[in-house]
Amino acid sequence: MIFTINQWNLIQKSELSINGAPIPSRELGRNIEYVFALPARYNYGFLPRY
Repeated sequence: MIFTINQWNLIQKSELSINGAPIPSRELGRNIEYVFALPARYNYGFLPRY
């Protein structure tokens, strides 16, 4: 996902919600304008070799 720096700051402060997952999205990298993030994934219940 791609966000502006301002949007990412709002997400980090929980003032902007982008998904319903119980874990937050993770930052992969950034430049002077944008933050590149990995969407949150929910797979805690998957067993090994699922």
